[in-house]
Amino acid sequence: MLVAEKLTNNDTIEYRKTQNQVNKRKIAQQKRKVKMAFTGAIILLLILGNLAIHALVIRQDYFIKTWNQRIAEKEQEILTLRMEIAELESFDRIQQVAQNELGMTQTKAKDLYVIQSEELPENQRFSSNRDVRQVNEENDVWGRINDWLGGFGKTMAKD
Repeated sequence: MLVAEKLTNNDTIEYRKTQNQVNKRKIAQQKRKVKMAFTGAIILLLILGNLAIHALVIRQDYFIKTWNQRIAEKEQEILTLRMEIAELESFDRIQQVAQNELGMTQTKAKDLYVIQSEELPENQRFSSNRDVRQVNEENDVWGRINDWLGGFGKTMAKD
């Protein structure tokens, strides 16, 4: 059998208070759970962000190492090419190519010819272009040819 008891006002108020306390505890527990979940989600996002940053750093480190290796290879290639240029520019190499490929020979004393010119008298020596012009005025045709060809060597000379 079922027996129902009638609660008095005091009992009802107490019952409501206990129910309110129970509800407050449940709400507080739910708030704690939400805070914990939110904190866990933030921590998880921070961990994932940290992993992503580490992955990018590792990737950049790999690219830097790759480029440093390429730079070292190119520097080695430049060094090799400089050594090859020095070898090709060397006097011994040029002499060898001239003798073997071009058929040139070493000069000997008998290959040299020294031609001695006569010493000109003092009045026929030229000390400057002014003297040449004065003599050229005397020798009309030859003077003009000398004027024309006389400056040719000076314009072709390098400083």
